[in-house]
Amino acid sequence: MVASLIDSAAPVDQRVRALVIAAAAAFMVYLDATIANVAFPAIHASFPSVREGSLSWVLNSYNIAFAALLMPAGVLLDRFAQSRERLLAVALLGFSVASLCCALAPSEAWLVGFRGLQGLAAGALIPAGLSVLLARESEQRLRALAILASSAALAASLGPSVGGVLVHVLGWRSIFLLNLPIGLLAALGADRLRAIAVRGRDFAGGVSLGVSVCAAGGVGVLSLTLSDGSAWGWLSLPTLLCALAGGGLLAVAVARARANANEDSRRLFSAPASTANVAGALLAMAFLGKILTDVLFLTGVWRYSILQAGLALTPGPVITTVLAVPCARLAERLSVRAVAAAGGLVYGAGAGWYALRAGATPDYLRDWLPGALLTGAGLALALPALTSAALSQATPSQYGAAAAVNATARALGGTVGIAATTAIVAGASGIDPFRQAWSIVLVAAISSTAVMCWPLRVPSARLVQQRSA
Repeated sequence: MVASLIDSAAPVDQRVRALVIAAAAAFMVYLDATIANVAFPAIHASFPSVREGSLSWVLNSYNIAFAALLMPAGVLLDRFAQSRERLLAVALLGFSVASLCCALAPSEAWLVGFRGLQGLAAGALIPAGLSVLLARESEQRLRALAILASSAALAASLGPSVGGVLVHVLGWRSIFLLNLPIGLLAALGADRLRAIAVRGRDFAGGVSLGVSVCAAGGVGVLSLTLSDGSAWGWLSLPTLLCALAGGGLLAVAVARARANANEDSRRLFSAPASTANVAGALLAMAFLGKILTDVLFLTGVWRYSILQAGLALTPGPVITTVLAVPCARLAERLSVRAVAAAGGLVYGAGAGWYALRAGATPDYLRDWLPGALLTGAGLALALPALTSAALSQATPSQYGAAAAVNATARALGGTVGIAATTAIVAGASGIDPFRQAWSIVLVAAISSTAVMCWPLRVPSARLVQQRSA
């Protein structure tokens, strides 16, 4: 079935291999973004002298490094486009080695450092996997992106439950060893991919390395601000200084990009692509904020175990996986804009269901399952369409930068969602805080729809394919 989804000038086995490797890379990256959440008690038991608050850096170091490296990695991938398959293999190998180091970490400080290395490798993996996949000149690219998006959504949703089972059975170090067979096999496959020549110039110059470094610094500092703002105090001096520094670096990056604006940079940051990136950031805010809210509600209010909570969350990502390709076909017939807008509405309806129906007494079939099915269907509609729209204007020599801009927007949006819901539901008692958090998810999802309904022209899937060819 996968082979029928990819049809281009490259050999079928190469196209299928590129899709499988890119999906494996996305799965590992987004699995590790959520799988460590449930390991905190076990990690703290291994390092009892460490303050529990310091262990938040096991998550923060990964997320900050991931968000910060996306832009430089994307630009470097475009500069060395002829070697992007080899660079993908190196990133996969680096992620695997960093995962092994996390599993063997002798102290909390080493674990935080190795998680940062994992995040750096993850920041290279996402643009590398996407650019290698898109370089195969697929005529049914939207369907390939649907498989990629469903893999990422499935991983992020399953992270807490998979992590809970592994920690319970094998200990917290096993959550990092899970990456080794996937990463090493994917690295071997990536190294055997035949390089695809880039038409015209090897580097289109859409984003300079200096601009990408400034953007990386800004994104990293803002991620730090959002991750630790609640602990520092949102109006405290460190929080305000970090917010100003991050915003200032991003402003410098934007100013330098405008000063050196050319046809290529205008294409990369065109109104249709920027609209899709903003909508993607809002959907990521809703998605990652909801995952955290759901886990805390199921374990804290309904008193589910981590395994029970994971099973309760499973129908959503399963629906996303099942519907991703049919929804991509729908986008090909209609437009990515219409389908992405519909996805935001459906996802928001699922969050609204929880806000209205979930109560103190567990009733999974009536009060939970319908919301899970709605949010799963919403992701299947929105994620591939938004990614396709965000990459719609990029030339083949800009795939790395375009993928990096898209992933950076989603990373920042997801960080905002986690920070917002954490501030509301962390340590909360009763149902009202969770209803407030789901209401925020609803607003973010509906806002994603509103952005895609803005009167800007987002090309249809067929126009995207013709332009990139």
